[in-house]
Amino acid sequence: MRHLIECFYEKYHVIELNRTILIKASDIGEKHCFSFWDSLIFASALHENVDILYSEDMQTGFIVGKTRLINPFNQ
Repeated sequence: MRHLIECFYEKYHVIELNRTILIKASDIGEKHCFSFWDSLIFASALHENVDILYSEDMQTGFIVGKTRLINPFNQ
Protein backbone atom coordinates (compact mmCIF):
# COMPACT_ATOMS: atom_id res chain seq x y z
CA MET A 1 0.00 0.00 0.00
CA ARG A 2 2.81 2.42 0.86
CA HIS A 3 4.32 1.96 -2.61
CA LEU A 4 0.96 2.78 -4.20
CA ILE A 5 0.69 5.99 -2.16
CA GLU A 6 4.24 7.04 -3.03
CA CYS A 7 3.65 6.41 -6.74
CA PHE A 8 0.41 8.39 -6.66
CA TYR A 9 2.13 11.40 -5.11
CA GLU A 10 4.99 11.19 -7.62
CA LYS A 11 2.67 11.00 -10.64
CA TYR A 12 -0.13 13.44 -9.73
CA HIS A 13 -0.50 16.89 -8.26
CA VAL A 14 -2.10 16.22 -4.89
CA ILE A 15 -3.50 19.05 -2.82
CA GLU A 16 -3.95 19.03 0.92
CA LEU A 17 -7.37 19.93 2.27
CA ASN A 18 -7.50 23.12 4.27
CA ARG A 19 -10.08 25.27 5.98
CA THR A 20 -10.70 27.41 2.89
CA ILE A 21 -11.47 24.39 0.71
CA LEU A 22 -13.68 22.77 3.35
CA ILE A 23 -15.72 25.94 3.89
CA LYS A 24 -16.07 26.47 0.13
CA ALA A 25 -17.28 22.87 -0.17
CA SER A 26 -19.85 23.48 2.54
CA ASP A 27 -21.07 26.62 0.76
CA ILE A 28 -21.32 24.84 -2.61
CA GLY A 29 -23.20 21.93 -1.04
CA GLU A 30 -25.73 24.19 0.66
CA LYS A 31 -26.25 26.45 -2.35
CA HIS A 32 -26.48 23.76 -5.03
CA CYS A 33 -27.75 20.74 -3.04
CA PHE A 34 -24.62 18.68 -3.77
CA SER A 35 -23.41 16.00 -1.41
CA PHE A 36 -20.52 17.12 0.75
CA TRP A 37 -18.11 14.82 -1.12
CA ASP A 38 -19.13 16.15 -4.56
CA SER A 39 -18.86 19.67 -3.17
CA LEU A 40 -15.40 18.88 -1.84
CA ILE A 41 -14.27 17.76 -5.30
CA PHE A 42 -15.67 20.94 -6.86
CA ALA A 43 -14.17 23.19 -4.18
CA SER A 44 -10.78 21.55 -4.66
CA ALA A 45 -11.00 22.13 -8.41
CA LEU A 46 -11.88 25.78 -7.82
CA HIS A 47 -8.97 26.14 -5.40
CA GLU A 48 -6.58 24.87 -8.07
CA ASN A 49 -8.12 27.04 -10.84
CA VAL A 50 -9.24 24.04 -12.88
CA ASP A 51 -11.17 25.01 -16.03
CA ILE A 52 -12.90 21.66 -16.59
CA LEU A 53 -13.87 19.10 -13.97
CA TYR A 54 -14.84 15.66 -15.27
CA SER A 55 -17.33 13.70 -13.19
CA GLU A 56 -20.08 11.23 -13.94
CA ASP A 57 -21.86 12.03 -10.67
CA MET A 58 -22.85 15.66 -11.21
CA GLN A 59 -24.83 17.67 -13.75
CA THR A 60 -23.03 18.33 -17.06
CA GLY A 61 -22.64 22.01 -17.82
CA PHE A 62 -22.79 23.11 -14.19
CA ILE A 63 -20.45 26.07 -13.66
CA VAL A 64 -19.09 27.64 -10.51
CA GLY A 65 -16.60 30.45 -11.00
CA LYS A 66 -14.59 29.47 -14.04
CA THR A 67 -14.83 25.73 -13.40
CA ARG A 68 -17.22 23.86 -15.69
CA LEU A 69 -18.42 20.35 -14.99
CA ILE A 70 -18.49 17.81 -17.79
CA ASN A 71 -19.79 14.26 -17.60
CA PRO A 72 -17.46 12.35 -19.95
CA PHE A 73 -20.14 9.67 -20.48
CA ASN A 74 -22.79 12.20 -21.49
CA GLN A 75 -21.16 13.56 -24.64
